[in-house]
Amino acid sequence: MSDVTKVTVYSNGPLVISGNVEICNEAGEVVRSANKISLCRCGQSEVKPYCDGTHKRCGLDRKSTRLNSSHMSESRMPSS
Repeated sequence: MSDVTKVTVYSNGPLVISGNVEICNEAGEVVRSANKISLCRCGQSEVKPYCDGTHKRCGLDRKSTRLNSSHMSESRMPSS
């Protein structure tokens, strides 16, 4: 397995994170570990923050989501 964690943005679909992934609560406790996790972008999932496929029924329209390197510049990244 690669050491790189990859985030794939699917048009009209979820964010899919592949790699060594840990989802933590606000206290920093790991609530889920996986090699691949799909996160909801439509806001309608019954299992938030995870995707349950609801975007297929709710009419999510995010086709215009096109990422390029300018979207990821240090100055535009949120601080944690």
